[in-house]
Amino acid sequence: MTRLAIRSEADVAAAMRAGRAAAEAAGLSVVEAQHVATAVSEVATNAWRYAEGGEVVIEPLERDGRHGVRVLVSDRGPGIADVGAALSDGVSQSGSLGLGLPGARRLMDEFELRSAVGSGTVIEMEKWAGGRARDPARWTLRREGGAVPFAQRIRNGVLLGIVAGDHAEQAAALCTAQAWRAPPELVARCHGLHPPRRPLIVALASLSALDGVLTWLAAGPVDAAVIRLGPEGHTVFRPPGQAQLEGDTPVGLRAQTLSVRRDDALVLAAGQLAGDDLVAVARAAPRVPDLHCGRPGLCVARIDRGALEPRATASTLR
Repeated sequence: MTRLAIRSEADVAAAMRAGRAAAEAAGLSVVEAQHVATAVSEVATNAWRYAEGGEVVIEPLERDGRHGVRVLVSDRGPGIADVGAALSDGVSQSGSLGLGLPGARRLMDEFELRSAVGSGTVIEMEKWAGGRARDPARWTLRREGGAVPFAQRIRNGVLLGIVAGDHAEQAAALCTAQAWRAPPELVARCHGLHPPRRPLIVALASLSALDGVLTWLAAGPVDAAVIRLGPEGHTVFRPPGQAQLEGDTPVGLRAQTLSVRRDDALVLAAGQLAGDDLVAVARAAPRVPDLHCGRPGLCVARIDRGALEPRATASTLR
């Protein structure tokens, strides 16, 4: 663990170098280590400029075989009266690299700011080798009726999908092997397999852990829905312009994006679900309950990181 007092611009530079060195020692890439160094510079500069100094603590992390670094920057300055404004995009006025707190938050995988007027500010940040340590969703897959559901982790996110029809196994293998490709390209490649006797039906959803945005599409008679449960009922979102099939080719195939939030449920089903069944699945997600509608194959996910509530970014000390 490295502990540094921040009382001058030279101390900020030393903290920046220490952050980079700790990140490289933890196995982060050169780019990731530079992200850590830049974030440390931004936050430590704020402590020096606005709180007359503070302290930076840098320590290695290890979790489930993955490695990263944690940075804790604290001060006993005047505190931040409007945390939301401080985390809004704008040009830094601190004389640092111009990214400000919003930039530091984007550079790191985890970012939490706690502040109270008159009591100071604490900022805790984490960066992991290869991206976030946590998945943006928890999911359950159920194979029924020849449908092949799948989930494939990708850098800073996950690809979820379900395929049914002839060559479904091949199509699912293709998607998981090339999960970094955009969903429309993946669906087109699936339909480029040997001409099926029964057209493939495909639904794909790519969820980014960086911004919590879901990019999704559906081709053919497949159910795709995001269900948002609330105290007064539920809201169902579907990918508009769902592609129809002409022969073996999806027509009008395009992906849409949706800003999901924590605790939304994503349901991909090889078949159409009745409204009550859809809500029942959403309430139980990611555990898949028994259904009474032909038991279609399912990929069900509970969103853990959403764009509207991507992470704990601000709170008030009490």
